[in-house]
Formats: sequence, C-alpha cells, structure tokens
Amino acid sequence: MKRYAYVPVAVAAWLLPYTTFAQIDSIAQIRSEYAAINRQAASLNRQVVSLNDRSSEGGEVTIYRNKNGAVRLVREVVMGETGKVQREYYYEANVPFFVFEVTTRYNAPIYLPQFNPSLSEKSEERYYFLHGKMVRWLHGKKSIKSVDPTFAKKERILLEEARKWLERVK
Repeated sequence: MKRYAYVPVAVAAWLLPYTTFAQIDSIAQIRSEYAAINRQAASLNRQVVSLNDRSSEGGEVTIYRNKNGAVRLVREVVMGETGKVQREYYYEANVPFFVFEVTTRYNAPIYLPQFNPSLSEKSEERYYFLHGKMVRWLHGKKSIKSVDPTFAKKERILLEEARKWLERVK
C-alpha cells in the first residue's frame, strides 16, 4: 500500500518540467508577438486621444490598429506633478497578451525649482497573459508568484482596464 502513496508525487515530478517548458515557450511567443507589433507600429493606423480626465497634469492615449481595424496596441501616458505612468496594452484578437508599465517618480514636484528629470526613479512591470489569464508578472527583474495575494487582484485590474480601452475606442 505504501508503494501507491508515492505515485501522485512521482507523476507530479514527471509533469513539472513539461509545464515549465510549456510556460517558457508561451513567454517566448508573447515576446515575439510584442516585438512584431513594435516593429510594425510605424505602419499601423494611429489615433491619439487626450486624457484630461485621468490626471490634473493630463495625458494621452494612442491606439494602434492594423489595416483591418483591429486594435493591436494601446499606449497610455498619464502625467502627474510628481511622476508619470506609461502603460502599453498589447492585443491579439481583442484579448490582451502583454502589458508593459513604466512608472517614473520625479525627485520633486514639477513646479519646484529643485525638479530635475535626470534624478527621476523608474520602475518597470511586465505582465504576461495566456488565454485571458496572467501567467507571469515581473516587477523589474523579480518574478511575482501567482500565489502572492496581489497577483489575482492585479490580473483583474489589468484585464478590466484592457477591456475598457477596447470599449472606449470602438
């Protein structure tokens, strides 16, 4: 009977490498599609919209569509007196597959004399999605695990924002 107790553990250990390789392959495909959209960005149809309702300092969003009118990329920039957030949503068939976010924190508010953009601190977040589920989150070079309580919350927020952008730009 004790022999059979090890079977689930052995099966899980056997499947683990395949799951990992499948996820790595998916991440590679996401990165490849991300790079392709960025290479094509200059030839995509662009629409720029002002975002005065998102911040007192303003902002804008640029929507990139392919020749068929499908949204491929939404670039959002929201300015503030103490920093800015740049967020890019990448889409395939109206489903986000990657979100890239750069947050810049200024050394002082922009209206003070000691404001110096070269002293700003930047942080980067990368969110990878597969079939509408977040499969990886990189905070800088640190991977945030899916068991982290903020993982599911961030996934919901990003998917909702990505959906809202598609609705706004129809």
